[in-house]
Amino acid sequence: VVIARYLRAASRTGAMGLTPLILDVDDLDTQVCSSELNAPHQSGWRLGLIKRRWRRLQPVVQRWLSLADYVWVSNPADRQELGLQRARWLPNIPFTVIDEQAAPPRPTPGCCTVMIIGTWDYSPNVKGTDYFVREIWPAVRASEPGAKLRIAGRSLSAALQRRWGKVPGVEPVGFIEDLAQAYAACAFTVAPIFE
Repeated sequence: VVIARYLRAASRTGAMGLTPLILDVDDLDTQVCSSELNAPHQSGWRLGLIKRRWRRLQPVVQRWLSLADYVWVSNPADRQELGLQRARWLPNIPFTVIDEQAAPPRPTPGCCTVMIIGTWDYSPNVKGTDYFVREIWPAVRASEPGAKLRIAGRSLSAALQRRWGKVPGVEPVGFIEDLAQAYAACAFTVAPIFE
């Protein structure tokens, strides 16, 4: 039995010719293209390239999906996608145990710190944060001049730290050892992800 996650990975490794083949089609390539098309502030030439890729992917994805013996999705709505009508739904499995007794930390009264936390070698996180810092944050600072935006998480490059650090009120701090303390030190978090 060959079990593969992501259709692209299965096709690139040659697994599509093996049988029996079981596929987890999380983040189907055509869905990724669709989400890229809906991201704001894209140039016309980039939208054209994404549309072209999406059109070319449609028949290829259909063919690849038909080669799998069993397909599962983690979102039942994904079964509406072409080629996924026969997919089974397998809900995501939580990997952490949440202590019911632990209350989320409360921010200090009057706290004006907002946090974005992510993995910075993942392109959608960088694109979304670029958009937020460029398009949203200036309006927040105009309304609340003392506001701070703390950008945290692993793989925050020196280039990203310099770029975001030039913006007034933005503090790119990178990896944080104690997440509970970081959450307690902010009023709320944002996840400006479009893809």
